[in-house]
Amino acid sequence: MNTTTTKSATEPNRSLFSIRRILLMLRHYALLHRTSWLIGLLVIVLVPITIMLLIIIFVSDPSVFMNNQSKSGWLTIYTIAGLLLTSNLFIDIHKPGQSWFTLTLPASPGKKYWSAWLISGPIYTIVAMLVIFGLSIITGLFRTVFDVSFTLFNPFTSEVMRQIMIYHIFHALFLWGAVWWNKLSFLYSLLLVVAILASGVLLIFLSVQAIEFILPDNYLIDLGSPFYESGLRIATSLLWLFSWLFFLFWGADCYARKERLS
Repeated sequence: MNTTTTKSATEPNRSLFSIRRILLMLRHYALLHRTSWLIGLLVIVLVPITIMLLIIIFVSDPSVFMNNQSKSGWLTIYTIAGLLLTSNLFIDIHKPGQSWFTLTLPASPGKKYWSAWLISGPIYTIVAMLVIFGLSIITGLFRTVFDVSFTLFNPFTSEVMRQIMIYHIFHALFLWGAVWWNKLSFLYSLLLVVAILASGVLLIFLSVQAIEFILPDNYLIDLGSPFYESGLRIATSLLWLFSWLFFLFWGADCYARKERLS
């Protein structure tokens, strides 16, 4: 009896908050996916440089073209690469031969899930912004050699912040998809995004048609007025916030259930 009590007292409580366990999970995900992440990093570095050299060689006025397109191109790569990374984070728990290692790590399901969110969300974003800034310096040096003007990447502009916000909203859905689907989670999550966006557009269209049907014929709705623009902006922001929280916490619940059933 005393032996049992001593053993239970010395067993680690996996539900307690521990920075060490979170760092352990971050290290686990980094080691598990290090090969694919290194390949992705090389692609992110080499593709923009190759495209830039081709533009310098074949475009008559490369400075105007590159200054307008390089930022949007980098942000697109940042978003797609991050969602691909997120879709493969939980690939090991769907394989019977590999799931045991993740499931037996000394951390609660919540810590494992939120560590995955941390490494593929905020940490990935910080690293990606630093990489893009470094790439803008490297490509800038190339451009000076060919006498082409350039602008350094600024991660604190409204355009970049908006893209980061959009990425984190979609990131929650793709993180849920990585837990929910055993394979092809990126494709299924992408199809779900398309379905949600299409449903949203259809809902807005039907709502406008319903309002126009209810109101008198001589009453005109000025959808371009500040009142309607502000209302639409607030409604859209609340919808995005609800979607982000919904998929984020649903993913955490699904991960905990999958661990209990494994």
